[in-house]
Parts: sequence; structure tokens; C-alpha cells
Amino acid sequence: MAGLMYIDLIQGPNTDPFIIAVNTDIKKLNELIHTYNHCADNKAQLALLKDIFLCKQRMDNTYSDNYISRYTDYQEQIQKKLFKQIQLEAKNHGIYSMYHSEYLTNVPLDSFPIILANMEPEKINLLLQILSAGCGFEKDKLTNLYSPSEPGYQDY
Repeated sequence: MAGLMYIDLIQGPNTDPFIIAVNTDIKKLNELIHTYNHCADNKAQLALLKDIFLCKQRMDNTYSDNYISRYTDYQEQIQKKLFKQIQLEAKNHGIYSMYHSEYLTNVPLDSFPIILANMEPEKINLLLQILSAGCGFEKDKLTNLYSPSEPGYQDY
């Protein structure tokens, strides 16, 4: 397996509490990535990939969208680059959705949280347009944002 690429520290004022906290988390992520990349045991590697995924999720849930939106480095490296790398590595392990793996949940694949979790980050604006239609909301439109026939979907 190719392995995961290390995440660069976020550039910014070294006195900014967000930068300090997020870079501390990135260092922890890089330690997990290092262990993952040097692990020969498939089962242990899969457990490490789960830990990396959960660490990424915790980071996304911990930091305010206000801060994240100010630092495009974070968006590019954590929310896009790392997400796509995790998708590829999970696929190499025969896992097609970390959100619906035996490790994390028993939620059905067509439930809203799973659809949302597996959605490409670039599609969030389209999702907001659909949801803003209010009473005109149709689940089929939401499901069609994320379909198995879409390029890139099969990667995860």
C-alpha cells in the first residue's frame, strides 16, 4: 500500500490559540500516520486508519467553522487531502465507507447522516440550496447529490 502523506502544519501567528491547538492535533495525526505507514499487520493498520479517521473527525468537530474558513490550509489539508487519502486507503482495505464500517456505526447507508458524511466537501453549497427550498425538500434530490454512478464516488 502507498500509505498516507504527512500533514503540513498550518501557517499563521504562533500566538493564535487556533494555530497552536490545530498544529498540536496535526502533530498527533502525523504520529498516527507514521505508525500506520510503518505497520505491516493488516488488522493493526486498519485499526490505525480508523484512529486517523476519528482524529480527523474530532478536529473537524472541535474547531469553529469561523476559524476553519479563515485558514484555507486547514480546509485543503484536513478536509480535502486527508479525507481523500483516507478514502483511498480504506478502499485498499476493502472498506467503502468509514462511516458505515463495523467500527463506527450500524446506521443504514441511505440515512441522512451517512449521506451527509460521505458527501464531497464541494457539494455542501448545493446541499444548502436544496435544504433552503424549505417545504419543497425532496430526499431524492439530496440522494442524487451523491450517487454510485458519479465520478469519484467509487473511490470511497
